[in-house]
Amino acid sequence: MSKVRAKQILPFVFLVAIALIAMFIKPEADYVPGAGDPQYSSSDIAWVLVSTALFS
Repeated sequence: MSKVRAKQILPFVFLVAIALIAMFIKPEADYVPGAGDPQYSSSDIAWVLVSTALFS
């Protein structure tokens, strides 16, 4: 086995630090959908799922 280098560990530590910090930051404003906001349609959701499956 090879030694674990800082280049291999630093990205993981960086992402974990960002995730921990993000857990304690409160968003500036909560989004509450109103009457004028568009609603999701089942065809839009189906297209997103199909295109994601085809992409991967």
